Amino acid sequence: MKNAQTFCNKMIGLTSLPNQERITAVFNRLICDYYSHERNAIQQLRTIRQTRIRFSLAVGNYEITSRQADYVLKLLKTEEELLLMVIPKGMDRNVAPAGNVAAHWTGTVSELTELIYGLYLAGCINGGQCDIKEIVRIFEQMFHIKLPHIYNRFIAIRNRKNERAVFLKKLYDALIRKMDELDR
Repeated sequence: MKNAQTFCNKMIGLTSLPNQERITAVFNRLICDYYSHERNAIQQLRTIRQTRIRFSLAVGNYEITSRQADYVLKLLKTEEELLLMVIPKGMDRNVAPAGNVAAHWTGTVSELTELIYGLYLAGCINGGQCDIKEIVRIFEQMFHIKLPHIYNRFIAIRNRKNERAVFLKKLYDALIRKMDELDR
């Protein structure tokens, strides 16, 4: 919340700049600085919207008046529209993110490869419109792990003699065992 208030105050400070070129340059720098600190697209959108609303209220209450204020409002509205285009359509834009939970993959890289390929081939992410490289990148970021040569690992899994999807079978067995246990 403090970051959003600071960001808003900096945006209000733009109205004291002399011309639109200078406002645009400083606005872009502020946006880049904010995005480098806040990586969550939902939180970025929330902050831009809150800033635009606060800014609009300040203009409406005559706390700020000038052509520069109208220009900054247009820049904020445009930035909000850009964020809406970037956020995947299936993601609920009104739900708060879970937070910055540090999750680390503790299984093997082969197990994670099975999971990633299982999700990819079942078309479970973005309605099947997500490339394998994008899914790998998501898992790398989520679990703080590097997954180089993912295709080579998939080939190794394919070449297994007995059970090919050992990890997926392990997940299935664990789920069924828990459901059976709860049914007793």
